[in-house]
Amino acid sequence: MSGPLDGISPEWAAFCDQLHRTLLELGSGVIADSANPLDRDEGLRMVLRQLQHSLERDLEERDVTHPVLGPVFTDTYHTLADAPDYAAYDALISGRHTYRLTGQLGRADSINFTTMAPRTVPADQPATGVPWNPWADSGSNGKPSTGKAITGTLDLDDLDPDEHGRFEVVLSTRTPDAGVWLPMSEATDRLVVRNIYHGAYRQHRRHNPARLWLDCVDGPPRPNAYSTDDLRAGLATVLRGVERIPAGRAGIFDRIRSAGNVGFSNDESFWKVSGSNPRTRFQEGYWAIADDEALVIELDRIPACSFWSLGLTNAWMESLDFRFSPINLNSASAQLDADGALRIVVAHQDPGVANWLDVAGHDHGAMLWRWNDLESVPALPRVKLVQLTSLVR
Repeated sequence: MSGPLDGISPEWAAFCDQLHRTLLELGSGVIADSANPLDRDEGLRMVLRQLQHSLERDLEERDVTHPVLGPVFTDTYHTLADAPDYAAYDALISGRHTYRLTGQLGRADSINFTTMAPRTVPADQPATGVPWNPWADSGSNGKPSTGKAITGTLDLDDLDPDEHGRFEVVLSTRTPDAGVWLPMSEATDRLVVRNIYHGAYRQHRRHNPARLWLDCVDGPPRPNAYSTDDLRAGLATVLRGVERIPAGRAGIFDRIRSAGNVGFSNDESFWKVSGSNPRTRFQEGYWAIADDEALVIELDRIPACSFWSLGLTNAWMESLDFRFSPINLNSASAQLDADGALRIVVAHQDPGVANWLDVAGHDHGAMLWRWNDLESVPALPRVKLVQLTSLVR
């Protein structure tokens, strides 16, 4: 005998069937795109991490009238070249509403708030050939999104904290009568908060970021009881979330690798539409080294900037495990020469020199340099591959 509780059964079965097919397809793609067993194993783990992340974020945190500020990445879940220097949080919001963000500053050295909206393909432009982007959703015209456009941004200097570090920000499409304003557009759909830490990860471990509360001031006081429609929407969003990020990581890595071994590029076109920090300029590069080799990266001088950071990733654009290995440097942790020059060494083992980056058992990957508040395009670092024995002291 059927009853009202049986109505969702076919949809649940379809979801389970589609999730099964999706995981099989993603796993097959990972295996096909892997150059070695480590790439393969980390790629399959990456798919499972994305499933875990999507079940939390895409299923549980979709209500824009009761937004949840959740972590963009963690110590084990990685987005694209996520920096150990950042503790980032985001929330789904809507430009149709007004929000109040209250908080108390923590131990981060700086903080950035950004609202974003989909950057959509123009209605008269064909959707074919649009590059994959991890933030991609359907735009207002039904065409694919090509990432995110910035609709508002604030930094630490824009806040007005009291003596205890407490502050308040209004998020809206119109300028409020009083207080600190973070602009939105009608298309705004996301808030991102970045706590930025200076120094080595082992020193700050991203401890004590700002404490934040985000409230929708013109929405209902509490959510309705969970409904079948909520479940249906959540299941569909989980499937899209699981598919979205793993599918494009190999393509991004291949694009960076195709630009040439052991070198950097000033091409930041992808990162500028990826919901990145609007204060940041990017240099991307590929590295590949054998056990007896080292990659030497040199700059004659550091350009004027508020902060910089360089980090290594694996073949899936995940940051290498910064919990246990020095895989990144920044403007506070790096040691400069007496003349202000910078020399970084990437190798499988510590050669006993300053600014060593550990590849953590990997033989190839990507590297991303972030420069905050630059006034001009930075010079490309010089990169050369040498024998490790030429550096060991």
